[in-house]
Amino acid sequence: AHTLLLYALLAKHCRYVLRQIGKKKSTYYNEEEMLDLLVDIVKDPDADWMARTASLHAISKISPDRFRSIEKTVKALTDEDATKWVISDYEKKLIDLNNK
Repeated sequence: AHTLLLYALLAKHCRYVLRQIGKKKSTYYNEEEMLDLLVDIVKDPDADWMARTASLHAISKISPDRFRSIEKTVKALTDEDATKWVISDYEKKLIDLNNK
């Protein structure tokens, strides 16, 4: 239960940060630490698939280069949710990102 609460709070914070990115560079958080945490959620087989795909979305918006750099990590995931949802979502977002 605590893990789900943490993911919910993180997702809410990520949405706020994403809204701010277009306005100005935030100074109250460390971008690399936040990206590391989001990657950890993507890799966590115990995390809900929606939290994992939301983390992918946040990574792609915050740092497209970091998003591209995790391709091998994402494609190496083997749990059921990853093979059903996470990898395909990553591939779709990567295509969208590369077409911009």
